[in-house]
Amino acid sequence: RPLKEFYPIMYMDCLYTDVRRETGISENTAVYVALGIDITGSKEILGFWIGDSESSSFWYGILEEFKERGVKDILFLCTDGVSGFKEILEQAYPKTIHQRCIVHIVRSMCKCVPNKQREELCKDLKTIYKANTKEEALENAKAFRNKWSKNTLLIKRMNEYESSMLELFTYSKNIRKLIYTTNAIESVNSCLRKVTNGKGCFVNKVALEKVLYLRIMDLEKKWKRTTRANWPLILNELIELFGERVEQHMEI
Repeated sequence: RPLKEFYPIMYMDCLYTDVRRETGISENTAVYVALGIDITGSKEILGFWIGDSESSSFWYGILEEFKERGVKDILFLCTDGVSGFKEILEQAYPKTIHQRCIVHIVRSMCKCVPNKQREELCKDLKTIYKANTKEEALENAKAFRNKWSKNTLLIKRMNEYESSMLELFTYSKNIRKLIYTTNAIESVNSCLRKVTNGKGCFVNKVALEKVLYLRIMDLEKKWKRTTRANWPLILNELIELFGERVEQHMEI
């Protein structure tokens, strides 16, 4: 179906389920899902696609499809850490800001420490990405490095991910809350898993598509009009940041 010309925020993520292939063998299959928030603050599932496994090249095809379906501009696109995504986004929508999910970053860094230290690590990381200002975040990042300096792998990951955490402080708290995590689409995927998990292997992709489509239609009926009560405030902040890119899509 045609899509809206403008989405201030978009989320993309994958889930997996078993599907029987033509060879008769069951294989773990990727379901790509895209969720958009339009200029009124309403959530909309933009589509789902079935592929073999998650890859940036498949996502690129989806972004190009969005162009064909009428999407002209996206302000923020939030994803997990799929390799090469930032590069393909720059090709498809060069003005769009790519924000990596901080929750996925924390999970990745937790793998660098023993289980008994993970709670402490999460608290220390939260002092960085939940700081009130960028200056405070930088100070906390410095303290983090001093505290965990003996863990070479953890510090290496910190060096890789720090820019994604600090980039958040370019924006207001209201905007940060919307883009720092992909929880919005992970919540959708959780609902989709309720109709795929425990069902065994789907006989083919068409059977899977039908089940997912019916579940999505049910979800969209239940959603409220806006993402949150303070959407007008968020929209004003987006106008201050992006000006004409937002204003030209507003109904007066």
